[in-house]
Amino acid sequence: IKDGGTGDLQIRAANFKLNNAEYTTTMLEAYVGGAVSLWYNNASKLATTATGIDVTGSVVADGLTVQNDGGTEQIIVANNTAGSNAAPEYADVHFQGYAGRDTARVRGANYSSSTTGGALIIETAAFNTTNGTGLKPRIKIDYLGDVSFYEDTGSTAKMVWSASAEQLDISGAGGLTVDAG
Repeated sequence: IKDGGTGDLQIRAANFKLNNAEYTTTMLEAYVGGAVSLWYNNASKLATTATGIDVTGSVVADGLTVQNDGGTEQIIVANNTAGSNAAPEYADVHFQGYAGRDTARVRGANYSSSTTGGALIIETAAFNTTNGTGLKPRIKIDYLGDVSFYEDTGSTAKMVWSASAEQLDISGAGGLTVDAG
């Protein structure tokens, strides 16, 4: 099919499907009402829906702006893989710099088998004492309300607020324990 003119090539149909010549690979589907799917290797990768778009796979972009003029702006990061106490579920947001290196990461973790358990772990290289060796934890807030602050290597919590004991522990040289009671 070739349109030699300057106008639009129009194909009229109730639904439109584009397949390879052997009709073994779907490339595009479009349906009345607006549903459109783009396919790669016989799998839908980008689809329009009544509420927006669905992407299956990774999205590579040079920027992202989330704007909702009618209310609260939000980005939801979900990990739908079931975990266990031994293998917690994570949903991560990574901020990457040069060569894909993480410059900061915010991780939501479910350390409990119940739906109420979870933790927020904030890791950042902004406070990294050695350049280029990877991210080091700085703050951990768990689902029970305990808050831990880590030392320069990111391996040991040196200041911990225990919500259940209502107690602040500061360890290391000249450590201190303060009891709220």
